[in-house]
Amino acid sequence: MGVSRPSLREALQKLSARGMLVSKRGGGTTVTERLNPTLEDPLLELISSSPDSHADVLELRHAIESLGALITRPSDERTRTLAT
Repeated sequence: MGVSRPSLREALQKLSARGMLVSKRGGGTTVTERLNPTLEDPLLELISSSPDSHADVLELRHAIESLGALITRPSDERTRTLAT
C-alpha cells in the first residue's frame, strides 16, 4: 500500500488515543464497538432524545441551505463579467 511501518504505527497510536481502536496484547488491534460520543453525530442524539427537535433541525437546515443558495447565486453584473 506504499505506507511505511512508522507512519502506520503513528496512525494506529493516534486512533487508539482517540478511543477509536483497542489494542490487546496477543489479540491485535480492533475497532471499538461504539465510538466515543463526542465523535458521533450530535444531531442524531438530539433527534432521538427529543422528537420535537426533528422539525427544528429541518428548519435550520432549510435556512442554511437557502442562505447558501442566495450567496452563491451570481449577480447580473458578475454574470456579464463571466460571459466576457
